[in-house]
Amino acid sequence: PAPGFWALVADAGRVDAERRAELALAFEALRSRGPLFRLATCHRVEIYGRGAPVEGPWLEEAAGPRVLVGRDAVRHLLRVAAGLESAVIGEDQILSQLRVAARSMRGSGDLDPVLDRLVQAALGVGRRVRRGPRRREHGLADRSLGWLEGRLGRLPGLPILVVGAGAMGMAAARSAERRGAHVT
Repeated sequence: PAPGFWALVADAGRVDAERRAELALAFEALRSRGPLFRLATCHRVEIYGRGAPVEGPWLEEAAGPRVLVGRDAVRHLLRVAAGLESAVIGEDQILSQLRVAARSMRGSGDLDPVLDRLVQAALGVGRRVRRGPRRREHGLADRSLGWLEGRLGRLPGLPILVVGAGAMGMAAARSAERRGAHVT
């Protein structure tokens, strides 16, 4: 693990959406500490950096964000990339979100090479997990459609209404189409 590596982790299991949004905004204030990497999804806000671990008002409540340091922070980033912190192991969505966050970090102009290398290693771990031998689900959308099939039977020919135009709505529509449903 990189010396001085830390992670500020807030996921939906511990921190409500409003507090995660506040933490995502606090990222800008934390940037004065040096180069950082931020992963912000609908389920989590995580900020990774090097140096002294972050402190702040976000850490005051017992059920709030956690600060991980050293090996624990590195392990957590690898688990996130592999989908072990998600509903679907090796899901496409988290890898896509990591790639976008990595591009953003590179485009910021103050890239930390060690932090960048850790993020690239995490992406590599995620790709290897996706190529693994188990039955592959593309993500939460595939898992949801599998759940639906378990209750309705096979989907070919069934009408499915997808409400939502965001990334998850599009993923659900694609998954339903792959299964032969008539998607609206």
